Amino acid sequence: MSKQIEIQMGALAPSITQQLADQGVDIAPSRSEAWDNQAGAITRLMFADILTPSQVEKARQRLMKHIGEMLQ
Repeated sequence: MSKQIEIQMGALAPSITQQLADQGVDIAPSRSEAWDNQAGAITRLMFADILTPSQVEKARQRLMKHIGEMLQ
């Protein structure tokens, strides 16, 4: 049985590292910090009007899929 993890993304969301730690997920800091950087990059590109809202949603879904695969 796998544990369900909830991760929020966005400018006001806590870091992925913090969210995983709060949910008791033990992951290498270098891995979770890379995810933090990637999520932040998506947000910055959105605020710079480089990504459209639909592109942001797609990028976040891809990042979430990647995180899910790595946590299995």
